[in-house]
Amino acid sequence: CVRHGISVANEFMSRPGNEWGDPTFRDDPDLIDARLSQAGKLKTQQDLPRQLLSQPDLKSFLQDGDGIELVLISPLTRCLETYKYGVEPVLMEHIDNFQERVPVLAIPLLRERVYTASD
Repeated sequence: CVRHGISVANEFMSRPGNEWGDPTFRDDPDLIDARLSQAGKLKTQQDLPRQLLSQPDLKSFLQDGDGIELVLISPLTRCLETYKYGVEPVLMEHIDNFQERVPVLAIPLLRERVYTASD
């Protein structure tokens, strides 16, 4: 299980006064289906592959070659981008014919609960 990278909504909500529960908090409709931020994209590309390969269970699945049969992703843009920039490159490098052999599905039920516009 992988959590999405840093999104523009995460950055917005980390600023003073914008944190969830702050008296001055306001929801921002521009954050609907927020993308990864530039920092989030870079961190995903640089750090996520190394983090994935350091997990013993995943490493054994990748070495087996037949261990991963299906990939499920939330349809939110930040999740799709996290997969594209950080997960897919690892799978393609370690599993022969990954794109032909392993279905990748975006499942609406995997999205976050809706509390704010960015959810």
